[in-house]
Amino acid sequence: MDRMPICVERRSSPSYVNAIDDTDESEVEPWYMAILRYKETEEYRIDLDVLGKRALRILASQFVNADDGQLYKRTTQGVLLRCVDKLTADKVMEEAHDGEYRPHMNAHMLVRKIMRLGYY
Repeated sequence: MDRMPICVERRSSPSYVNAIDDTDESEVEPWYMAILRYKETEEYRIDLDVLGKRALRILASQFVNADDGQLYKRTTQGVLLRCVDKLTADKVMEEAHDGEYRPHMNAHMLVRKIMRLGYY
């Protein structure tokens, strides 16, 4: 029986940092617009295939849209976190890192503090 070798890579940063997808800042719509549109009207984006539509339905089940037009992600504890676009996220990260939460922290702790502030 042939055995396939396992390739193990050593990284200098945690794996969750490498999973973050930097979006183009010139993007007109925020990342959550497809989810919000599906929650409001049950319409899909035109470019989605059958698997993409299924994935969007499953993903949308974790989110709640409010009367104010905002989208919120429900955590396992039942807390609602407001979804923000890239510009707002950059502002929130800057305030959380440099503002009254003065101590410098790693990326993981910064994300946890921002989620405690109620943002996703």
